[in-house]
Amino acid sequence: QPLQLKSASPPSLPFHHLLSLERVDELTRRWLECDERATRNALLCLLMLVYVRTAKQAGSLKKKAFLLNEDGSVMARFGPVDVELDNGIAVMLRRHLATVEVQLGRVLEPDEHIFPGKLPGRGLTGAGITYVLRNEGVNAAELYTSGLAGFFRTGMQRPKVLVRTLGISIQTAVKYWLAFSPRVAEELSSRRHGAD
Repeated sequence: QPLQLKSASPPSLPFHHLLSLERVDELTRRWLECDERATRNALLCLLMLVYVRTAKQAGSLKKKAFLLNEDGSVMARFGPVDVELDNGIAVMLRRHLATVEVQLGRVLEPDEHIFPGKLPGRGLTGAGITYVLRNEGVNAAELYTSGLAGFFRTGMQRPKVLVRTLGISIQTAVKYWLAFSPRVAEELSSRRHGAD
């Protein structure tokens, strides 16, 4: 069925925060292949990029958002519908949680943050996350914009999937779909050339 678009151009987006696909691939590969000492920072970055978490959302993640299955898979609840984590990220999450529990000397409770901050009962702060990201050569806006745009750049056609699985607002999902979906871009281009 034809798309029903009311405007000839997508709403304004922070294109200046968009990382190239090559840069996203390079960062993803680097973070997935990190050594054990860098697991926390790499996991934080991957969750922000691949699962489109803002800095505040990433710092607030609690253990209860993740279901660790016996087969090694991990289900995450970012929206109304659970999503299975990529296998490499699931392995990193398990390794990170084990490290946190060793540091605490006990099992991490479901209501505790997976990225504990310096204050008891608090998650990693925005300043702490900014520090980690700066050391990785990125910022939170770049990871969010590139992660969300990546779904549509690679062909996803249903913004509602992201609303249900990642908890992205429908307005934001549609805005990125309009800007980055190849199908929408083709239709907009054909409309422009048809108007000439």
